[in-house]
Amino acid sequence: MKKQATASRAPSVGWLHRTVTALFATALLSALVPPALAAVIAAGKLEKCVRDGASLEVPIECQEKLIVTVAVENGNTLETEQLEVQLSCVNSPDGQCPCSCNYATDPGCICRDVQDTFTVTLTKSPIYASYPLEYVKSFPGRAIEGIVRTGSGADAGQCEAGALSSNPTCGWIYDKDGDRVEGSQGFCCECGASKTVEDTFGKSDDRIRANVNCDLFGGGLFLGGVPGSAHCLYFDQQWYQGFAVGEAGLRFDLTVRLRTNSSDFTDAGGLEELVLGPSQPYKVSERGLVSAKLLGDLAGYDQLPVLSERYLMVPDPADGDILTMATQRIDEWVLLDKSMVSVSGRECDKAGTSFEAFASQANACGRLPGSCLNGQILDLIDEDNERIAEGRTPLYKLRRYMGGKQLPLDVTDARALRLQLPVDTLGASVVSLDMLGDSVRLVVNSSPARIVSAKVCQFANVECGGFEALTERGYLTAEVENEGYIDAGFTISVHDCSENVREVEARRADIRARSEEEFVFELFVEDDRQVEQRGCNVTVQDSQGQVTDTLRVTFFTNATDYTENIGASRGDENFDGAYDARTDPSCADMCNLLDLICSFVKGCWTRFFLGLLTIGLIIGGIYLLYLSIRRGWCLKAARALGVAATGTKEEREEMRAQTDRRRQKLADMKLSALDMEYAQDRRGGRHGRRRRSSHDLRRARGGTSKGRGRPRASSRRTSRRRLSMEFDLRHTTGGMMGFADTTHPHVPMQMYRTMV
Repeated sequence: MKKQATASRAPSVGWLHRTVTALFATALLSALVPPALAAVIAAGKLEKCVRDGASLEVPIECQEKLIVTVAVENGNTLETEQLEVQLSCVNSPDGQCPCSCNYATDPGCICRDVQDTFTVTLTKSPIYASYPLEYVKSFPGRAIEGIVRTGSGADAGQCEAGALSSNPTCGWIYDKDGDRVEGSQGFCCECGASKTVEDTFGKSDDRIRANVNCDLFGGGLFLGGVPGSAHCLYFDQQWYQGFAVGEAGLRFDLTVRLRTNSSDFTDAGGLEELVLGPSQPYKVSERGLVSAKLLGDLAGYDQLPVLSERYLMVPDPADGDILTMATQRIDEWVLLDKSMVSVSGRECDKAGTSFEAFASQANACGRLPGSCLNGQILDLIDEDNERIAEGRTPLYKLRRYMGGKQLPLDVTDARALRLQLPVDTLGASVVSLDMLGDSVRLVVNSSPARIVSAKVCQFANVECGGFEALTERGYLTAEVENEGYIDAGFTISVHDCSENVREVEARRADIRARSEEEFVFELFVEDDRQVEQRGCNVTVQDSQGQVTDTLRVTFFTNATDYTENIGASRGDENFDGAYDARTDPSCADMCNLLDLICSFVKGCWTRFFLGLLTIGLIIGGIYLLYLSIRRGWCLKAARALGVAATGTKEEREEMRAQTDRRRQKLADMKLSALDMEYAQDRRGGRHGRRRRSSHDLRRARGGTSKGRGRPRASSRRTSRRRLSMEFDLRHTTGGMMGFADTTHPHVPMQMYRTMV
């Protein structure tokens, strides 16, 4: 709901408030005046003595002086008050006037009777909270993610992003020393087995960063390589120089001007200026007529903004000129909390995020493009611009601290880069003046003023009439005109506001004659209600405290729009802590891995193909074991493992030699038995008949014949076959017994030929 602010005038109420404090009872003031904006804290006349330690005698020199202590308030920028000092003589040797010596006849008389008046005015420049800056490093305005399609169906080939790759898809970034910047090669996201199966046979619920199509058939069977994407990091051309911000200090100049018509007072032709400040608090005029000392400042009601936990980001021009940085694009200066900045570049979603954080982010391929790159400087500036366009106070720009006005910073030195924020709060600087004179009086300008207009608006006056309670602040803008013909000081206050409107600190300012000045006050509402009409009084008082004008300003507030957290809800009031966060059963809960029918029916395609693969591996393993047994692979492997596992090489050769010797001995014994049997068979055939038992004949001849004479052919064949088998046994067991090449003395040559 939008309503226009209304204003109504109230009758003027005036009062006169005068206070004079005398700290020195011996002083005789020529006039008593009410306190003005440059309030007189104390005034008096006393004899001031100085003990000089330049010599051993330590003499004391005394002189009567006027001591005036004044408080120069913030906003006292014009000469609206002045001290008038009456002086009878100067340089009196005894401190008495008129002069006790006659300088007309006495050349040594330095005393002069002047009987004149000189004036002293005090002005204070606009006050700024000055923050020292310490350079940290350069930060990119924005980090940008680039995506390169790779693999089947793309022109970039297979994705490469290895830490040691010579030619990664994203390429390498090199530092000034020619070394590779770690992480600048980016990272790759490719179709995995699970994603491929799901995209090929169904719809995948998983995300891949660049939305790569992992359909096996749609990707040409991946003949051009596994589809994927390379994710590279680039930076915007706009960079910012980052500075750490120190503790605030007040920066201002306090000027004491001394004016006289006599050349006896000054050497500057009647005008002399003494400029004081926190860095130079004590000054003395050339003739010693006035000395001014800045004693300090009275504490204000509001504290200065604390920026020591922030970084100042200043746009870096292409030429890097400090003058350009200090005087241009000030509206783009931003203050970021240190928690929002990554100086090392190893943290995601912060200003300064760099290659290493981007390349090593957790679950990189399962996140959306641009993840890890939130919170960049230009993004924050864009957010602030949107807030300003909607009439809301920015969060990061310097305008947040300038009362909604487009104020340039006070750059007094073109070679200096400063961070200075205006201070509009009430405050005063205490100055002590030591003056030669007989008496002093204070003259204050007073002039009528009126409130030209007053309204309550949102930030930058985007929309006027009201604002949202608690969420935003309102800005009350009042224009005040000095209707008089002399410069004067005024106090503008906002008071008597409606319920739950926070109290507003008043302002003090000097306004030139017949001119207008604009004042901005921040309004805070301390409830969340929608109220059609709230209001505050705006009052202007002159230098004497008289009310010159009052205006009632009304405004509305909208109810606070509380937002719910996305993805969150309020808990159940009956919740007892026993809570099962799982909603639907998973495929692993529903189906056994080898239950292909269940996986198929439930649509658990990943589990279905994993089960199918498992069954295939089991069947393949069984078939491989069968072939190994059938073809003797297991036996050969066992022998090889047995030989390999039996000691050193020398030990294995010794064991092999022992085995050969045992085999040789056994073979010789068997051969001797065969030779004897063969010889008996020969003798039986050569000498005719010889009685043998049926058992011997059967054993020697291999038959059952009981005849006499030569052995039957079957017996000879049997013996020859046995001998041949024995020789074959020798050859197959190593051939190292040496009898395949040696003719046995009892074996005929035809037996060897038979064996060969």
